[in-house]
Amino acid sequence: MIRIILCEGETDATLLGLYLEKTTSWRYNTERKPKLKMNIPQTVPLSNKKSFNYIKDNEDLLICAVGGKDNFGGFFTEYIYPMIETAHLGETDFRIALMTDADEQTVHAIETDILEQLSPNIKSIRYCHGDKKAAYFAHLTNTECDYDKFDKNDSATLKELRIKLFKHFTALGYKVETEYKLLKHHYSPVVCSKENESFVIEMGDSKTTMGHVEKLQREYALKQIPIKWLVVGEETLFLRENGVSFLKRFLLNESRNNDFILVDGNEIMQYRLDKKVYKLEGYSEIYKEKGTLKDLYVVNGELSINGFDSRFLNWQNKKEVAIEEELVKREALRKERERQEIKRREELEKQELIRKQAEKERIEKIINAQANKANIVQKQTHDYASTYTDGARIYTCTQCGKKADDGKFYMTQGDTGICWECHYGPERYAEIKKHRGW
Repeated sequence: MIRIILCEGETDATLLGLYLEKTTSWRYNTERKPKLKMNIPQTVPLSNKKSFNYIKDNEDLLICAVGGKDNFGGFFTEYIYPMIETAHLGETDFRIALMTDADEQTVHAIETDILEQLSPNIKSIRYCHGDKKAAYFAHLTNTECDYDKFDKNDSATLKELRIKLFKHFTALGYKVETEYKLLKHHYSPVVCSKENESFVIEMGDSKTTMGHVEKLQREYALKQIPIKWLVVGEETLFLRENGVSFLKRFLLNESRNNDFILVDGNEIMQYRLDKKVYKLEGYSEIYKEKGTLKDLYVVNGELSINGFDSRFLNWQNKKEVAIEEELVKREALRKERERQEIKRREELEKQELIRKQAEKERIEKIINAQANKANIVQKQTHDYASTYTDGARIYTCTQCGKKADDGKFYMTQGDTGICWECHYGPERYAEIKKHRGW
């Protein structure tokens, strides 16, 4: 990058150079060939037009004395514009600042005067000045102007955020530059550097496309420039990895720490995807923490809320403890169910034994009943056979045991009785038998 400061006279240029040497790391160039050299012929004595070259790292600074407050336009036309046109546009980035005395003029009057001097000499912009707006430059229709494209995609929210980031990281000791052209056809919103550390902060929202993100990732990688993303939008209360915009999903899965920082006004929210594999599923996979911009730091080379990493680990540990407790609870429940199942089976087996025993007893009763019935029939048959002969009923004498029909009995009762012989006695029975002819 080449920086140019235009001031009125040689004294101004000399004092400004001395001030920068004393307060910053800029130094007067006596070491190498300047990237662009401005040859100002000294044909007119005391013309008061001079240039001084300063260097810092790989950057150049030209401090130019234009020869008076009315010479800014002419000096720009004669020296600055030709130098810009001969440079490799897109590869060389110019930053030009003007320093002039107030001379009891208002800022508005100074701006108007200088812009009127410069406007005819710049082809891609026009001078504008209305009733409501102060003097300013506006782009002409020019599709080749990278800043024009940048400005069209810019918004008040992004501009405000750049200012906040500039102040915040400057307070943290970084050298911060905004709208810095590191890539061809692209202005980096915020560039931070300190000692051996440097990075770019890019910004995106729900409309940021995959092509835009991949293009910037690729081009910054080729230049070995670390890129940090900030997502601009409103806080998401319930965030799911598969339910967010491309940029958020890209950062959750592809960034070094699987996280992203969302900026919502003065608040920031950091979301991190937990890719650790646990014994149980169904637990929250995204850790979220809220803070403000003053809590934003560079931790291990990444943007993060201060202390976020340790609290994320604590959250993971608590989740593991909760999972272990849940596993113990589930194991106890499994054992209890197993015990209940064994008890249920034992009860079923007991009931089955009782049923089988009852069935056995029932069958035995049936068998016994059938056997008893058969015995009764057999006895009845036997009794019948012993009681009847050829259809006549046979009785048994209770005294002598003689069996005969009722004609041989004096009396009967049931199947028994007393025969005539036992009733009368043998002698008397013999007489009666003889007398009756038996």
